[in-house]
Amino acid sequence: MDKAVQLYRSFWEDFVELLNHYISFFPEAKRYTFFGPDYILLAHEETRADPHDPENTETRDPYWFVVYASNGSGGTGGLFRRLMPYHLDYVGFSRQAKEKNPRMHFHLTTELLNRT
Repeated sequence: MDKAVQLYRSFWEDFVELLNHYISFFPEAKRYTFFGPDYILLAHEETRADPHDPENTETRDPYWFVVYASNGSGGTGGLFRRLMPYHLDYVGFSRQAKEKNPRMHFHLTTELLNRT
């Protein structure tokens, strides 16, 4: 978790606040928090086309929005494949730490499930 806190500080955001946002919501918010000895994964069901743009009102069918994923022992796609609570057609994420202007990336869930 220390790495996540440092990463978020590097772009002036607060990981603990994000984490609190996930663990403090009621079940109907469909927010999921997964912790293990070497991984953290935060995801929720989303319908906004671009959750980073509050002015964008465009929607799409529900998809998994992986807000944060870190896995010390391998890829995060395989980790989410194992932990996903239920099937939605797409998985979306953005590379906020790696992209100056984060944008959504989408993958078909079936493709994620077929990876080894």
